[in-house]
Amino acid sequence: MIGQMLWLGVELGSVYVLISLGLTIVFGVLKIVNFAHGELCMFGSMMVFTLMTFLNFEFFIAAICSIIVVALWGLIINRIAIRPVMGVSPMAIMLSTLAFSFVMIHMGNFIWSDQARSIEAPFQQVFRIGGIIFSGQTVMVIVVAMMAVTAVYLFLNKTLLGKLIRATSQQIIGAKLVGINVRRIYDYTLIIASGLAALGGIFTITILSAFPSMGENLLPIGFAVTIVGGMGSIKGCVVIGLLMGIMEAIFGHFVSMYYRPAFIFCLMIITLLLKPEGVFGRRGS
Repeated sequence: MIGQMLWLGVELGSVYVLISLGLTIVFGVLKIVNFAHGELCMFGSMMVFTLMTFLNFEFFIAAICSIIVVALWGLIINRIAIRPVMGVSPMAIMLSTLAFSFVMIHMGNFIWSDQARSIEAPFQQVFRIGGIIFSGQTVMVIVVAMMAVTAVYLFLNKTLLGKLIRATSQQIIGAKLVGINVRRIYDYTLIIASGLAALGGIFTITILSAFPSMGENLLPIGFAVTIVGGMGSIKGCVVIGLLMGIMEAIFGHFVSMYYRPAFIFCLMIITLLLKPEGVFGRRGS
């Protein structure tokens, strides 16, 4: 029983990692919080539903198209809601992205109504190993999530653009002095983060369901993982996302599914009290 809970927790945690990874990257580079991030996850879910249901796209083709569309939507958010108020105040950016999130929620309700949607994911095979039931769908979620994390790590550390993004995140003034186009870097950062949000939303609809206001539930979870792991820490995002998924699955089974969100945010509060910079964060960063 514990093994099954651990496996389901890793699946849930993999989705949490993808959702919070985008938030982590945006904060690490732009030093802001994008309150429309949850709605980007929602758009990823609803886009793949629309492409598969009404246009008969195969799952993987629909997923790739959805990621591309949402990534470009992230670019629009940067150009409309973030860039015009950069340098004004953190509160201005918060309110701007929050307003954009409400626009996206109402847009989603207008297009898809408020009904929950689901899709038939690939790899429906089920097999048992050592008393633990595995599904092909669960394996797909975990494997693709880990591949995405690895790809982001290699991109940031091995490619020229990734190194420019890291340089901008470490010292924006120095980046400008050496000729880095910071505005262009911000565009790329929002594109990458939005694509990750879309992937998290796609996996959410494969294992649960999706509806236009789902971002309001996903965003606080992403915040919790990001804050507990350490704002801007990719390592913290991965480790805490997986641990939080496992702990939530165990807590939901042995205590109550209803109180799972409260359990997550209690962990966040305790972490803020004991280590305000997060488990993997750096003090004063």
